[in-house]
Amino acid sequence: MGDWAPLLSLLACFVLLLLINRWISQHLQGVGLLLTGSEEASFYFYFIVLFPGILLHELSHWLMAKLLGLRTGRIRLWPTKKGRGKYLSLGSVEVAKSDPLRDSLVGLAPLLMGCGVLLLVSHYVFDVQGLFIKSWGDGLNGVWAKLKGWLAEKDFWMWLYLIFCVSNAMMPSAKDREPWKPVLIFLGLVAAGFYLSGWFPHIPASIEKLAREWALSLAYSLGFVVLIDFVWAVALGTFEKALELATGRRILY
Repeated sequence: MGDWAPLLSLLACFVLLLLINRWISQHLQGVGLLLTGSEEASFYFYFIVLFPGILLHELSHWLMAKLLGLRTGRIRLWPTKKGRGKYLSLGSVEVAKSDPLRDSLVGLAPLLMGCGVLLLVSHYVFDVQGLFIKSWGDGLNGVWAKLKGWLAEKDFWMWLYLIFCVSNAMMPSAKDREPWKPVLIFLGLVAAGFYLSGWFPHIPASIEKLAREWALSLAYSLGFVVLIDFVWAVALGTFEKALELATGRRILY
């Protein structure tokens, strides 16, 4: 169980992040609708609030395409309805079609870049691993001391806002995920072939150790991001309730 603990922790944090992202996405648009009274204006509100994360999302597509040698066109950053108004697109990058593997990597790029940014911010700005160790060893006193130190920093809220924007804009869209199916089927068939043949590639112990360390570091980061997003969600929900009382309108989800 110990060998699997980092991976299971990472998976649990990722699932929690998906759930809270979905809630924030719905209620952020709901707040925009209460503020403006217009569905279209609520899209612009959503876009403006998350703009730094949306910009990173689209630049990630562009950068991955360049690294893979794919031809790229213009980058569009503006909310528009696609698919006869069935879904909202906040931006796009023109990328030439390629093979399923490279198309999948381009689609996956925002998640990879987003996780990388969150990993750097949580560890090098907030020392999140030290925070969890303090909470385990020193209890609430250690956490409170850490929090007071953060609050004394002038750029504390800027970093919290960056975490909020990146974490809520880094998930691949439905269009980003379109090329994944053939790649996942191929990988599944390869794994099934290894399993049925009884042959498994030997992974050096050093590689396994490094993978566990990276998984644990990312689990710490995403766990911290979930906590930050939860605080933002509480603030968003409270603001939404206040708007409902002030306007006499209520959003049904």
